[in-house]
Amino acid sequence: MEKIFSVSGHIKCFFNKFKKFKMFFIIGILYMALVTGIVRIATWETSRLMNFTEKEILGTKYIKALSGLLEDIQERRYLIRKYLRGEKVLMEKVAQTKVKINEHISSVDKLDKKYGAHLRTSVGWRHIKTDWDFLKSKSFNFDIEENYAEYTLLIEEILALIRCISDTSNLIIDPDIDSYYLMDSIVLKFHQFTEKISQLASLNRHMLLKNNVDIFEKQQQTLLRYQAKELQEDIIDNLQKVFSKKPTLERRLKFYMQDFNFSTNMFFAHLSNLKLNSKTKLSEFNYKVMYASYNLISAQMQSLENLLIDRKNKYINEIILITVGILFVSVLAAYYFGMFYMQKKEADELRKMFLATLAHDLKSPLISVQKALGFIKAKSSTITLSEFNEYLEDIYYTNEEILKLVVDILSISQYEGKELHVELKECSIKGIIENSVKVIKYIAKEKNAFIYINADDDVPPVRADETELTRVIVNLIVNAIKHNRDGLKINVQAKKREKDILISVSDNGVGIPEHEKEVMFEKYKTAKRKVGTGLGLYLSKQIIQAHKGQIWFESEDNNGTTFYFTLPI
Repeated sequence: MEKIFSVSGHIKCFFNKFKKFKMFFIIGILYMALVTGIVRIATWETSRLMNFTEKEILGTKYIKALSGLLEDIQERRYLIRKYLRGEKVLMEKVAQTKVKINEHISSVDKLDKKYGAHLRTSVGWRHIKTDWDFLKSKSFNFDIEENYAEYTLLIEEILALIRCISDTSNLIIDPDIDSYYLMDSIVLKFHQFTEKISQLASLNRHMLLKNNVDIFEKQQQTLLRYQAKELQEDIIDNLQKVFSKKPTLERRLKFYMQDFNFSTNMFFAHLSNLKLNSKTKLSEFNYKVMYASYNLISAQMQSLENLLIDRKNKYINEIILITVGILFVSVLAAYYFGMFYMQKKEADELRKMFLATLAHDLKSPLISVQKALGFIKAKSSTITLSEFNEYLEDIYYTNEEILKLVVDILSISQYEGKELHVELKECSIKGIIENSVKVIKYIAKEKNAFIYINADDDVPPVRADETELTRVIVNLIVNAIKHNRDGLKINVQAKKREKDILISVSDNGVGIPEHEKEVMFEKYKTAKRKVGTGLGLYLSKQIIQAHKGQIWFESEDNNGTTFYFTLPI
C-alpha cells in the first residue's frame, strides 16, 4: 500500500507541475495550428500545381510502358501475317515477340497495381490482358484476315487506354506550351501514326499480291496515306514549337526528328512507284519508319518526363522556401513575443518585489517617526529640551532619507518616461566634486571616512547639468561609505583624456561580491536595502547616459572598488 501511495504521490506531483505549463502547452498547440494553417494557405496553389504535375509524371511512366507493348504487338501482327502467308522461317521471331510482350505485360501490370486507382486504368488494362491471353493461344487458329483484325482490335484498345491516361493524368490539359506539344505528339499523334503506317504497309503488301485491286482498297489506301501524312506534319510542327521554347531540347531531339522525317518521306515516295517486285523494299522502308518513330517517341517521352520532374522540383523548392520563410518569421515572432512576455512578467515580479520592499523599508522609519511624535505628544509637559531636540533631530534625518528615496523614484520615472529635461551649461568638474563632498560631509564624519579630491589642472569645463552630476557623485561616495567599514579612504579623481574627461570614485573597502557585480546597475534588486538605497546606481547610469557618457566599475574582494564615468569634452 505504501508503494501505491508513493507512486500516486509522484503522479500527482507530476500533474501539478504539468499544470504550470498547461497554458503554454495550449498556446503552443494553437500557435502551431495557426502557423500550419498559414503555411497551407500560402502553399495551396503551389501544392496543387505540384500534385497536378506529379500525376502527369505517373501518366508518362504508364504511357512509356504501353508504348513498348504497342511496338511489340504491332511487330507480332506483322510477323504472324507474313508467317501465315508461308514464310515459316519467321517462327522463331514470332516466338521472341511473345516473350517480349509478356515482359511488357508484367511491367505494365506492376504499374497498374500501383497507379491504376489514381489513373482509372484498371478496367481497360484488364480487358487488354484478357484479349492478349486469348490471342497468344489462338493466333495460329485464325486465317490471315481474322488474325490481323484481332491484333488490330487489341492495338485499338491500347491506343484507347493511352488516350484515357492522357486525360486522367492531366497530360491533356498541361498548362505549359513546351510540355503540352510533346504530350500531344506522344499521346495523340505518334501512336496513331505508327498504326496508320503499319496498316498502310500491310494493305499495300496485300494489294501487291492480288491481280485485281478493287476501288475500295484504293480508297482505303488513299485515306490511310492522307491520315499518316497529316499526322507526320503535325508531329514535326509540334516539335518546331517545342524547339522555339526549349532550344536545349532541339539539340537532344533534332537528330531523331530528322531521321523520322527522312524515313517517312522515303516510305511515301516508295509507295508512289510501287511494283510487285518491290514488296521486300517496302518492308524495309516500313521497318525504318517504325524504328525511327519509336526512337523519336522514346526520346520525346524522356524529355517530357524530365520537364515534368524539373517542374515538380521547382514547385517543391517553392513550397520549401515559403514554408521555411513562414516558419522563420513565426519562430522570430514567437521568440520576440516570448521575450516580451518574460520581460513583462519579470518586470511585474520585480515591481511587486520592489513595492513590497519599499513598503517594508518605509514602514520602519515611519513607525520610528510615529513613535517619536507620540513620545513627544505624551510627555509634552515633562519632556526636557535636550530630549525634545534629540527626537526632533531623529525625525528630521529619517524624514530626509524618506524624501531622498521619493526623489530618486520620481527621477527614475522621469528618465524612463523621457520627461526629464537636462539643462546643459558650462560648469567646472572640480567645483561639482567639491560641492558633492560638502553635501555628504556629515555622513562621512559620522563614519570617520576620509575623502580626497584630485582634479588635474588641465581638466576643462564641460557642458553638463550640475545638479544631476552632483547627484551621481554624491551617490557613489555615499554608497562607498554605507557599504564599508568605518575609517574608509575615498579618492575622487578627474583627468582629461583625448576625447573626454574621466571621473573616478575609488575606495579601499571590502569590494563588491562576485554574485552582485552583474546586477549593480539594475533597478529593483532582490537584496534587501536600507531606505534611500537600491536605486542610486541605476539612476546614476541613466544620468550619465543622458550626458552621452559611460559608467562602469572595477572591484576585487578586500581590495576596494572604483567607479568610473566619462563626460564628452
